[in-house]
Amino acid sequence: MEFLEILFELLFEFIVDGSIELGSERAVPKPLRIFAAIIVFAVFFGMGGFLIYLGYDAILTSTIGIAILWFVVAAFFIFGGIFVIWKMFRKKSQGR
Repeated sequence: MEFLEILFELLFEFIVDGSIELGSERAVPKPLRIFAAIIVFAVFFGMGGFLIYLGYDAILTSTIGIAILWFVVAAFFIFGGIFVIWKMFRKKSQGR
């Protein structure tokens, strides 16, 4: 189980960090930067959607406090993903 955890973490780090770096490079063609942004979008929004599902499941089991916690964490993931994508393209437009 520990091997799969390490493998997942390594793969996730390569995909997300690589996509963020690729999307913020000015020398990379625009379609490739957009594809990198879509990957980052899918990862953050997928995790946020999963957390929203957990919050919904917590509502069905009548644990409202836990549901609110899941919804807040999901909002952080979704807005964090939007912020990362915004910074990717803002960094490109500033030329730094």
